[in-house]
Amino acid sequence: MWYMRRAVWVISLLMLVWTGIVAAQTSRINSQDEFNQVKKKAASGDAQSQYRLSVAYSEGKYVKQNDGTTVFWLRKSAEQGYTEAQFYLSAMYAKGVGVKADPAKSAEWMTRVAEKGFDVAQYNLGEMYENGFGVPRDLKQARAWYGKSAAQGNAAARQRLVAMRKAETARGTSVSPAATSAGQGKGAATTTQQRGTSGSLFNDPKGGLGSKTGR
Repeated sequence: MWYMRRAVWVISLLMLVWTGIVAAQTSRINSQDEFNQVKKKAASGDAQSQYRLSVAYSEGKYVKQNDGTTVFWLRKSAEQGYTEAQFYLSAMYAKGVGVKADPAKSAEWMTRVAEKGFDVAQYNLGEMYENGFGVPRDLKQARAWYGKSAAQGNAAARQRLVAMRKAETARGTSVSPAATSAGQGKGAATTTQQRGTSGSLFNDPKGGLGSKTGR
């Protein structure tokens, strides 16, 4: 049932927070001196430094680990349009790590990243619409975002489109061929992370969002 999948989706976010932000290798700070420099730049308003500082607080590296401070610097960076900060701030709001859980804010920040064209965020937003997490449940919107993600070669999105089409066919309802055809292209076999056997529904870019990171 969709509401059971929604519950699994929320639970899976804890893994995203710890394996996502912490695994952002290129954003890690590697010395106390570097931490001090990054902190100074972050305080002056540099969005990338603010994001890197959030990673340091998430890891507890060269500073005491603090989820609340992680969110503080993520928000500072995200509000300036820094893409990875927006992505992970969405995750923090979804799970309620370092901040009160707020599905609507989670969906708002994920939408900003999805609208920039990142397939992982587009997939996640599709999940949100399919499960009614932070947004009204809307299968048409879910298919649309899965379609955008699948068109970029995201296999997990392709799988969801196929599954939705089968479910709707079984119920005797119709689904737009255009929505599913986007997920059946030649490049659909590769993705940042496919849905695993555990049922995780929130795709995480692991080492970051790729070459399109930043603003």
